[in-house]
Amino acid sequence: MRVKLAKTAGYCWGVERALDIALDTANEASGPVFTHGPLIHNPQTIELLKEKNIWTSDPKGSTENGGLLVIRAHGISPQVRERLRSSGAAIRDATCPLVAKVHGIIRKHSRQGATTIIIGEEGHPEVEGHMGYAEAGSHLVTSLEDVERLPDIPGEVVVVAQTTINMGEWGHVVDALQAKYPQARMFNTICDATEVRQEEVRKLAPEVAEAVARHHQRRDGRGFPPRKSGDRASPVAELVGAADELVRLVVAAATSGGSFDPLARMSAGILHGFSPWLAKAFREVFGE
Repeated sequence: MRVKLAKTAGYCWGVERALDIALDTANEASGPVFTHGPLIHNPQTIELLKEKNIWTSDPKGSTENGGLLVIRAHGISPQVRERLRSSGAAIRDATCPLVAKVHGIIRKHSRQGATTIIIGEEGHPEVEGHMGYAEAGSHLVTSLEDVERLPDIPGEVVVVAQTTINMGEWGHVVDALQAKYPQARMFNTICDATEVRQEEVRKLAPEVAEAVARHHQRRDGRGFPPRKSGDRASPVAELVGAADELVRLVVAAATSGGSFDPLARMSAGILHGFSPWLAKAFREVFGE
């Protein structure tokens, strides 16, 4: 049996940076450290963080006075930041620099009167943070139908995107926005780590004989099913979130006489690739 592990498998550098900040904070702290919502959409890593006295706090709830609070890579809005400061929390900011760059684009142009259009997922924490910087108003676009419902905007328009969306699946939306607002300034704010992972899955998918396993983390308790378009050249797509699921897939592939090619994919802002522990397990069980 031959096992393939994508070269880009693992956390993106923004998430690794956030984990480092949280761990460094915990090592220096005399008490518990809290994160503003899950630091990463990976239950196994969240459990490991608890062993380091790092706990997830409800981003909609209150923060204990004097508590150490780490802002996750998704970032937060200025309004939420002010509320946290007013609560007395000591903030350690782990906002991804690429997300912060989008904040800066929105703030700059919004203060000049531009309306901001954000392409992304409704309710995603990164998107909510972006909207908070749009002082001159914003509109969220989640589909082509949303573009059709947008009002006429005679003034300046700025278009940005959630950093982790798959732009290949949003090209028609971008085209529609440019047609509706010829004056719009379009900013490509997609994270390079996202683009690299998306390109790798496109190159590796044709080599897969039977199955593609992608580590897809669930956000807010909701599962996102495999995308048919995401694995165009592969006949079967499966989700793997824990070792027991991996074993199930490997056994099924082996007993059917086929091969199994685990492949990590970054998609739609809710996927950070394979956990290091899972990648390590692959190599320990199957070799390089």
